[in-house]
Amino acid sequence: MYENEQNGYLKANTIIFAQNVAQSLADMVGAEFSLRKDTLREKPFSTSYGMIASIHFFGSIQGEYFLCLNDAVALRLIDSYDPSMPPEKVRELRETYSGFIKELLNLSVGISIVELEKSLGDLTFTPAQVIYGELETAKIPSGNIEIEGIAGKMQCGFSVNLANVKIGQKLEDALKDLEKKTSEVRDGQRNIAHILQALPIGLLFIDASGTILPGYSKVTPAVVGLPEEETITGRAFAEVVGISDAREPEWRTWLSLAFEKYEEIPFKDLKDLYGPNEIRTIRDRVLTLNWSPIVDEGETCLKKLLVVIDDVTKQREL
Repeated sequence: MYENEQNGYLKANTIIFAQNVAQSLADMVGAEFSLRKDTLREKPFSTSYGMIASIHFFGSIQGEYFLCLNDAVALRLIDSYDPSMPPEKVRELRETYSGFIKELLNLSVGISIVELEKSLGDLTFTPAQVIYGELETAKIPSGNIEIEGIAGKMQCGFSVNLANVKIGQKLEDALKDLEKKTSEVRDGQRNIAHILQALPIGLLFIDASGTILPGYSKVTPAVVGLPEEETITGRAFAEVVGISDAREPEWRTWLSLAFEKYEEIPFKDLKDLYGPNEIRTIRDRVLTLNWSPIVDEGETCLKKLLVVIDDVTKQREL
């Protein structure tokens, strides 16, 4: 009974993690990856790939998330791959592409671990680390599956030590909940993707530094005057939208104030401090910017801003 429950738990969480890695890749660089379900295995972790990124988590249970790939795949993801590149040049670029892989793993684990916490309480996870070569791990159960895209293949692993957990009814309920959640997550991601594809206006999220976060409507680049296929995730909002150098200090001052004073000043008043929510950009477009706050559960802290962007250039010309 224990073995069956444990294996089911591994399988569900391994698939959830791999799906989140694939979704994060799509959000960050527009790379499409799909699960190779025929590669799903339940055995102690091992890999044939030369680059291993991992995150350790602990609490009522402890374990690891692994993301394994080759240097060439990582270089393709950041658009820096050259088949004629000598090994020493690849080594010089390690800091760049390993940094990207760490961010990818941090984002994917941050989403995946929420499902563990719902059934097993609060968990803490460490920052991602990258190892080149071989990694010997404890002989504890692990789920492994590959994802594949045009850039190549990756191995996603989920390893967990349940020795100190009373499986019983709690884990049995967790398994049933995971089955339901796996379906809901898949449907939810599909619905969100369709909405972002279909929206006729620009929509994106930014953090306190003014960096564009993953997830924006497909037409957003075109609305601000960029090629529609251009990726804007991770770029500065002011640069993407086209705020002039003269107005950028004013915009940055307002952004800092909005995040620092959110609890003290109503957001409606904070918006008014920025002046007109309509700008003429360096690309000679007139854009309206509609700001909405995204807050934490206690509604005391501003986590990010939703920005709806509309091109009203023709209306203003008329």
